[in-house]
Amino acid sequence: MRARNILYAEDNPDDVLIFKMACKRAGWAQPLHAVEDGETAIAWLNGDAPYADREKYPLPDVLLLDLKMPRKTGFDVLEWARKSANFAALPVIILSSSDDPRDMKRSLELGATGYVVKTASCEEIIARLRALP
Repeated sequence: MRARNILYAEDNPDDVLIFKMACKRAGWAQPLHAVEDGETAIAWLNGDAPYADREKYPLPDVLLLDLKMPRKTGFDVLEWARKSANFAALPVIILSSSDDPRDMKRSLELGATGYVVKTASCEEIIARLRALP
């Protein structure tokens, strides 16, 4: 199954803009929704107000997470998702500026589907998204 809706939790609006522009240039036309922190990502996934309208705020087929965010980190969101019956199988890709092996290891131990350092090309990230089952 190809990803239809992507939710990207990233606290840096410049990173979101760059990612959206790079995806557009690469021909990746899938919907990309962005939230500014981990707490908001959880609210979106849960359908908490104001995210209850699934036409406007669809459940994602893939979750992209930055690690270092305010309120709840990417680790927090990943751990929450893997404990939730509704999101235990949701593909979660960590998209972080951290190349620290400990962050990579912890992400994979918590159940991340993949880990990509932000310095990777958009084509590499899109290839990972396309490779998802």
